[in-house]
Amino acid sequence: MEIPKDGYLGQYIEPPRAEGEKRPTDIIPDQPIIEGLPTVDYREEKEIEFEASGTSLSLSFSELPENFVAKRVNSLQRTIEMTTGDEQTLAKKILNFYLTTAYSIDEFTIKKGEDALDLSEIKKEFPFARIIVNPKKTTDVNVRELSGTILISGDITRLETILGLLHEMGHLSDKTEMNWFAMRRYTQGERISVREAKQILRYERNAWAFAIRKIKPFLDKDTKEQVIHFMHEDALKSHSEQIREQIAPGWRLFVTHVIEYFSDIED
Repeated sequence: MEIPKDGYLGQYIEPPRAEGEKRPTDIIPDQPIIEGLPTVDYREEKEIEFEASGTSLSLSFSELPENFVAKRVNSLQRTIEMTTGDEQTLAKKILNFYLTTAYSIDEFTIKKGEDALDLSEIKKEFPFARIIVNPKKTTDVNVRELSGTILISGDITRLETILGLLHEMGHLSDKTEMNWFAMRRYTQGERISVREAKQILRYERNAWAFAIRKIKPFLDKDTKEQVIHFMHEDALKSHSEQIREQIAPGWRLFVTHVIEYFSDIED
């Protein structure tokens, strides 16, 4: 099905890649948020204070309580037993994330002149949420759990990891209407309607707008352009491609929508 040329989708969906064009890699520079900031040894350091070129970073983190990890592990193991496909694959990744030493971020503040990025201020809106980081990037988890807890893989002092965190926080703070049945179908590669595709694209664009708005004051001109290029040419273009593949006329989803409606009533 073709994307309608008018309306939100027609205006904001990213253009398709040229035939044979591959998804770009390493668009975001692999660099610390402040030049000269040394690599954090998460096993030895629990508090970091660093300042250079007028920008400062305050970071503190702690190991997760054993009982918290045990509950999450038990829950994830049950999920793995009860699910298949992408849902099971994600549960396995999250299980590995927790089992390979993750840390709770207690404080994370970047300041430059009058600009400040203070995650504690954002977290006040969601007091029960945690920000949990696993410094091993290979654990490959960047998600929000149902509790609002955000799981991020990678060194939290590096630009790419911070962007991933801010993107998830953008989702958490977004009040836009979202059909979660449609989002689940979308993430599982199933059909979505034009209206649902519009909601999903807006949801992703809003989260990236939030992330870039928060990080821009701490980036130089070249890095800022690279981050914006990444947003359009990698993140949003990938969503746009997936939407094109999965979008379908509303009549083809009639039965699906009826089932979801009555499922929602029962819940």
